[in-house]
Amino acid sequence: MLLCDLSLDEGTPVTSDDLADLPSPESGNERSAPAVSVFEGSRRIAPGIDAVQRGGTGGAAIDGEIPDEQVRTLVELLASEGLPLDTSLGMLRLDGRFPVRFAGDPATNVSPPNPPLPRLVFVESTAESNHRISFRTVLCPSSWIGSEYELVDDHFHNKTRLTGCDPAERPVLSSEVVVALSREPDTTLFLNGQFVSSTTDLTVEDVEESARKALARDGSDVNRAENVSDESRCHD
Repeated sequence: MLLCDLSLDEGTPVTSDDLADLPSPESGNERSAPAVSVFEGSRRIAPGIDAVQRGGTGGAAIDGEIPDEQVRTLVELLASEGLPLDTSLGMLRLDGRFPVRFAGDPATNVSPPNPPLPRLVFVESTAESNHRISFRTVLCPSSWIGSEYELVDDHFHNKTRLTGCDPAERPVLSSEVVVALSREPDTTLFLNGQFVSSTTDLTVEDVEESARKALARDGSDVNRAENVSDESRCHD
């Protein structure tokens, strides 16, 4: 995979000296571009199209910058978790809603997911030790379209579902259960919006510290919105 944060000139990356020298399909290589390419700071999808034409499977151009700490998250979601390109970009915590344009297959993978149907678990803290859980499956090229799956979990209805259809239940669970979920090998966990790497040894203390921060942040957002509303109110 390629992540490019160089400036772009008509879709071509620019180095400090000159335009970057990219291999062309005529160079004799069957593939002269990585499977996945992501270009920052571009409103045009031209560099993504060029990467696909040079043998890549999927490309993306984002009209903004990916913070350094989120670059690692993107690489892990793509390479370690096996999530599709569009899903991986959608999971990043970016300052603002930057337009993203895709070329080729937006659901392409850097590595195939295991199991073939990636399972995302989102944890939203409602109190320090209570957390609302939602579940999402992700379709990707290796998914078995038209197949069914079953959640073997006491917190969700034990019934078969069509692949791509997610359970509507959002149970509130304890911090201990969240820790147990993080240790399941087929789960990609997001704790209050933050990706939890499979290499992280999550603890109850970690979960509840995240809850405190999230609840404090939500409280400050509510206060800020109320202040804006008060300031904008018209008085005769």
